[in-house]
Amino acid sequence: GNGFDKAVEIVNCGATPRVVSEVVLCIYVNAAFTCTSAQPFSGTLAVDDTIVVCHNRHTSPSPGCIENGTVANFNGNDRLALFVDANGNEEYDSGSDTLLDSWGVLDSPPSGEIWSETTWRRCSAEPYLQSGSFEPADYYFTAPGTDASDLGSPPTLTGCD
Repeated sequence: GNGFDKAVEIVNCGATPRVVSEVVLCIYVNAAFTCTSAQPFSGTLAVDDTIVVCHNRHTSPSPGCIENGTVANFNGNDRLALFVDANGNEEYDSGSDTLLDSWGVLDSPPSGEIWSETTWRRCSAEPYLQSGSFEPADYYFTAPGTDASDLGSPPTLTGCD
C-alpha cells in the first residue's frame, strides 16, 4: 500500500493450529542487515485463520488488526522475516531460529524501492525460506493500489500462474 495504508497478513495454511507465542515478525529497513523492528505474537493461530499487523495510522484497518507503526511502515526496499524466536531476542538468527517465511532476500537489500506502491496478495502456500532469488510473482499476485478488501480473510492459495 501507500502512505500509512500498510499491513502484513499472516495465515496458518497448515493442517493444525499453530502456537505463535514464540513467533516474531521483523522488518529489515532500507539497507539494514539485521532486524530493525519486531512484532512478537501470542496465543494460537487456528488453521486458515489470519493475524494482521497494520500501521497504527492505517485509514481502514481490518478488525482485530495489531497496530504497529514500525513493522508495518515498510517501503519498496524493506524485507520481512517471520520466524520462531528460539532465543527470545526478537532478532532473526539463522543458526538458532526457524524461519517460517520471508519477503525479499534478508541479507541483500534491493537497489531501489522496487516493491513500492503495490498491494501483494499471497497465491502460493509455499514459503520463501531464503533459498535462491526472491521472485514475488512466485508467491504473490498484485492487487490495485491500496486494496485492503480481503485483509483478514485467508487467501485462496491456488497457485500464482
